[in-house]
Amino acid sequence: IFSTCNQGSAVFVFDMWVRYVREQGLKVSGQFHDEVILIIPNSYPKERVKEALYKAIEKVNIYLDSPVKMGCSIDFGFDYRQVH
Repeated sequence: IFSTCNQGSAVFVFDMWVRYVREQGLKVSGQFHDEVILIIPNSYPKERVKEALYKAIEKVNIYLDSPVKMGCSIDFGFDYRQVH
């Protein structure tokens, strides 16, 4: 029962975050368990990507109004090995 509640809650939070990421105008190219992959042109400023991802997780925190705030880590690279 605990595992079902725990995993179900995590999926809900993650799916909300992905929704808000998309609302920020970023296209999610893939998602695996608890991470997303975005394909960003080299000319696109990385700071804009970071701002959008952090803004999306902040929206999740506002929606949940939980004393424990969610966060995210961001990595950039040219292949999955570099960002995982």
